[in-house]
Amino acid sequence: TICVSGSELGELCWWEDTKLTARLKLSSATIMKLFIFNNNGLNYTIAIDSNLHIYIVLDKGEKVVTLDNSSALPSDLKINDIHFIKIDYGAMNLILTTLTTIYVISIDPQSDLGHYKNFELTGNDRIKDLYIDEPTALKPQDLNVAGEDGCYIAVTLENNDILIINIRESLDTDSSKLRLHKRLIFNEIITACQINNVILAVTLEDNLKIIDPATGDLLKTVPKIDKLTQFI
Repeated sequence: TICVSGSELGELCWWEDTKLTARLKLSSATIMKLFIFNNNGLNYTIAIDSNLHIYIVLDKGEKVVTLDNSSALPSDLKINDIHFIKIDYGAMNLILTTLTTIYVISIDPQSDLGHYKNFELTGNDRIKDLYIDEPTALKPQDLNVAGEDGCYIAVTLENNDILIINIRESLDTDSSKLRLHKRLIFNEIITACQINNVILAVTLEDNLKIIDPATGDLLKTVPKIDKLTQFI
């Protein structure tokens, strides 16, 4: 098993079965977040430092590509503004979320590196949590599938509405903007949520709702579940 660690001095270390196999001085800032995965036979390490610089490292440092916040994100955005970080491994997209904006950034050195799309909330809307379709995010994107093999996220808001967004889909009129697929309104507190390309499962205080994410239609309500449910 290969794993990677990051230090306050900006160094990455790769480990295999507790043995140090490689190290790389990547940044002068603290490494805040790390992801390691394989895509199409290439081993990737994605690192984000405290200056919000994004590093795409191939095969333990054989190639390093840097995205700084002036090229991929607004220049005034800080690491403390980021509340949720996810990766759509299949499409090679990094998802960074503040309380009011979702950024989807391409981390694919082979195609559209640094291209990003965003979705900005309006009015008093604030993001409470974000859930990604993990089974789809873990599989390579198949562009030959109808709809180009989309990947949903479910965004819960502080007012207990849920936004469903396909993070692989842009507006027809603006490729830098994500399209809002559905907005669902709930009159109860949401305690947990999961989404995939077939169902959206939402746990409320006294029931579980199963919803079709494509249409927003309610498929089933299951009453009398554990009121303290936090995981589905």
